[in-house]
Amino acid sequence: MYYGLEFLTRSIPCFTELHNLFYVNKVKVIPQNIYELLTPVALAHMIMGNGVYKSKGLTLCTDYFLYLMLYV
Repeated sequence: MYYGLEFLTRSIPCFTELHNLFYVNKVKVIPQNIYELLTPVALAHMIMGNGVYKSKGLTLCTDYFLYLMLYV
């Protein structure tokens, strides 16, 4: 006897827009306008999802991000 699980999700255009900001040529990057995107609520989500409490502060686990320098 075999068991399986399948689920489907819907695509929302705003997620595609965010994906395009944070991935360039399949590489995860930090966009130039990160200060505009990082609101207090977004920072709270980041802390809850990837934050680690240390004795004197907080560490955000942001492994594998590259800082993309764009010269205009």
